[in-house]
Amino acid sequence: MDDTKAKESVDMQATDGGRTHRRLSETALNAIYGRMNVLGARTNVVAMEIEQTIDKLTDLHVERTSIRRDLEALGADLTKF
Repeated sequence: MDDTKAKESVDMQATDGGRTHRRLSETALNAIYGRMNVLGARTNVVAMEIEQTIDKLTDLHVERTSIRRDLEALGADLTKF
């Protein structure tokens, strides 16, 4: 094979390899973006569950405080609690 044909062959391989690499990169990016969307949705669900838990804990704290005041009003000694 002469130098010209060898160079053309290398250029073709590089071009084909570049296209293949580019296609794989686009596929990988699409997979990454898809995964990010799934993780984003899961993050939103977890954030919502955390907010609900905080609301429940706040309600429990308010209820506890109310019960404590009622018991103290009845004369209970709650210094140990």
